[in-house]
Amino acid sequence: MSFYTYYQATPERCRLLERLRDEEGFCRLYTGLIPYGPGPFHLDQLDPSELDDILNDFADGECFGSREEVDGCLRGMTAELSEAVTAYPGLGERAAYIEKQHREIEEPLSQELRCRGSEADVRLMTELLYGGDALAPAYFDLDESQLRLIPASTVAEGAKRLTGVELSEEAHDISDYAREQFREWKSLIIEAARLGEAIIVFPTG
Repeated sequence: MSFYTYYQATPERCRLLERLRDEEGFCRLYTGLIPYGPGPFHLDQLDPSELDDILNDFADGECFGSREEVDGCLRGMTAELSEAVTAYPGLGERAAYIEKQHREIEEPLSQELRCRGSEADVRLMTELLYGGDALAPAYFDLDESQLRLIPASTVAEGAKRLTGVELSEEAHDISDYAREQFREWKSLIIEAARLGEAIIVFPTG
């Protein structure tokens, strides 16, 4: 699995976020499904046999006692995600990925922010790229990848700093692939800020 980071907008007061904080099985299943396909909001796009194998792996792990428990948790998670999308239209689409291009994006972005602002702005962008505090640290070992939360207030500040910032091959020696990932990430930050939403970050490698 290559190093990539998944970003998902979330209202700070939604029940989905509460359950990710408060229910270990729910949190670990949601987190474990992120690397597959387009993420937990779109499991219907996975090949059924692939999803079956993934769920069998969870049943063999320490968090669940049986495949029946995994299936029950998945049904609850699917229902929760559906309710979240109903309450917050478009939520499942407010997501972005950065794959392998972190350094190529981070270096020119930091240069731009230093020219426009300060080192504090650079630190803010680092948090937006890699995530803030762990969302549910009690459920994961220190060396495990886990969900991180960027509060809505930080997202809003980041959106202000990103306004007008563009990265180009000519000015920043950045590839088209990295530039496209930057644009999608930036668009997510700005849209989440407009809606007053936080962002869940899952860095993995």
